Amino acid sequence: MEDSQVINELSTVVGELGKRASLKLTTDQRNALLCTTVVPSDRVASLLDVVAGLMGPAVKPAGKSAWLKNWFDPFYRSVGGIQREQTLFRRELAAGLSIYCAFWPWASDPKRTSIRVGVSCDDARRKALTERIAAR
Repeated sequence: MEDSQVINELSTVVGELGKRASLKLTTDQRNALLCTTVVPSDRVASLLDVVAGLMGPAVKPAGKSAWLKNWFDPFYRSVGGIQREQTLFRRELAAGLSIYCAFWPWASDPKRTSIRVGVSCDDARRKALTERIAAR
C-alpha cells in the first residue's frame, strides 16, 4: 500500500470518527501518525459502536487479557501494550502495517478515557509517512 493511501486511511478514520461521534481528535506533537482525544467515560459504549462500524469488531475488548500478545505480538508492543481494561481495534492494511483505535481508561480519573487513532508500522515506514505528512 502506498504512503498516500495509508495517510488517507488514517485521515478517513479520524474524520469519520469526528463526524459520526462529534469528536475532535488532535495530532500528537511527537507522532504525526497518532491522533488523540479525551472523552467522558460514560460515552465510551456508544463510541465503541461507531469505531466498530468503521474498523470492524474489537480485536481486544475491555475485560479480556492480552498478556501473551503484549509479550509476543509486535503489533501489541508497537502500540505500547494493552491492559485488561483497554479496548483495541485494528484494521490491517498490509503485512506489518495497520491502523488502530485504542480506548485507554484513566487509572487516575475513571471518569475520563483517552482515544488514540494511529498507524502501526516499522521504523522505516514510519519515517517515510512522517516525512510525507510534513511535506503537505
